[in-house]
Amino acid sequence: MELVFVRHGETTANLENRYCGHLDIELSENGMIQTKKLIDKLENEKFDKIYSSPLKRTRIIGNALSDETEFDERIREFNFGCFEGMTYKQIQSKYPEIWSEWVKQNKDYIIMDGESMNMFDDRVHSFLLDCLKSEYERILVVTHGGVIRSMMAKLLELGEKSKWHFNIKNAVYVKISFSEDYAAMDEFIQINS
Repeated sequence: MELVFVRHGETTANLENRYCGHLDIELSENGMIQTKKLIDKLENEKFDKIYSSPLKRTRIIGNALSDETEFDERIREFNFGCFEGMTYKQIQSKYPEIWSEWVKQNKDYIIMDGESMNMFDDRVHSFLLDCLKSEYERILVVTHGGVIRSMMAKLLELGEKSKWHFNIKNAVYVKISFSEDYAAMDEFIQINS
């Protein structure tokens, strides 16, 4: 089995260093160029199944590739709750206590109106397990940086904290092969605009 993970192109929030997990934000001009290049690359590949996050920054790729793309809520980005749409400085100024608790990296800490890292990993890993149990040989997952990090750490059996070692920039393409309970990263490509 092969799993291909793709992160959406650059967004306006990425440019402004804003936390935007569940917000449905627009791609930047550069993000549109990256997205076109990703679509061009992916159109030449055959997939048995395509999944996408339901957010429009990912939907644009899923919709361009197939009318049968399945949009799955479990592969939405981390829900930053009260931090959504804010910069680091704005969060530290408006929610200093919540920020302080969150940066301690307690996996059970739930951001106000958001989720905990354990909740996030559980939903992402639930999706991943369903993929691995499926009959599909080649699956494309169009999603977000945090989701890709979580799935890669789980698949490659690198431990929880290892996910922070993966720098999943916008418009990244990652291919992982999986057989007999063993996964290997075959490709890691950064699409440049």
